[in-house]
Amino acid sequence: MARAHPIAGAGLGAYWAEIPAYHNASGVLTPQQAHSEYLELLASAGLIGIGLLAWFLVALLRTIQRALEVFTGAQRALAIGAIIGIVGVAVHSLVDFGLHMPANALVFVMLLAILSLNRLDQPVRAQAHRSGAFK
Repeated sequence: MARAHPIAGAGLGAYWAEIPAYHNASGVLTPQQAHSEYLELLASAGLIGIGLLAWFLVALLRTIQRALEVFTGAQRALAIGAIIGIVGVAVHSLVDFGLHMPANALVFVMLLAILSLNRLDQPVRAQAHRSGAFK
């Protein structure tokens, strides 16, 4: 499927519609998803999707590096736990389509949110745009 549509893929969410042409079986049970998030991304979004995945991974690695440099104490422990969870999702996605399940995708987004927080032990600064209204 990826060879037939190399640049933009078969279309996001269209794996189930395109796979019957490539699935050599009786047709009684046709797979709805590829059993790899990465292969399904390649088949559904082509090289454009893989490029976006690479961009996401670079941004994620920069965020992980910043979190490990800046966070301290409990927030650092939470960040390390989030990193371990993200790596677990990435490895699991090699052999399954877990991120197609809304609960799994929500947990993944929450792990990303934990990493993208600012340091929690910073002093609170007055917001310049609000100081004039309450004098």
